[in-house]
Amino acid sequence: MMRSLTSTPAFLQWDSTRCSACLACVVVCAERQTGTSAPARARIRLRVGVAEGDCVAIYCRQCQDAACAEACPERAIWFDEQVRAWRVDQEQCVGCGLCVEACPYGAIVVDPVTGIAAKCELCLGSTRCVEICPTQALYVVR
Repeated sequence: MMRSLTSTPAFLQWDSTRCSACLACVVVCAERQTGTSAPARARIRLRVGVAEGDCVAIYCRQCQDAACAEACPERAIWFDEQVRAWRVDQEQCVGCGLCVEACPYGAIVVDPVTGIAAKCELCLGSTRCVEICPTQALYVVR
């Protein structure tokens, strides 16, 4: 049963042609979300192919019909109409990983420390990754 939204989600957009793979977005995301600079705990990740010279950003697209939310048996992933982003209710999530399997972008993970699903929630409206990006490769579409 799809959940109907009353507003369109806002979402991050990444411009691969501008990205220098400096990882500033990853570090600042981990710091803001977890208080550490551990890239494994960031809500945005960069996969950098050193030999190939390419880079791919992995982040939540804030899908209109979010497969992660539909897959959650606890209904712990909900749409915040004010922020216009899908969020994880930390109290409801049991860390089963079904949302991870359902996400077509690989953008949701089970946090290795808390055991709870973690995804970009657009910093509840103040996207530090966008602010810190030195090449302006990230921006929010509202």
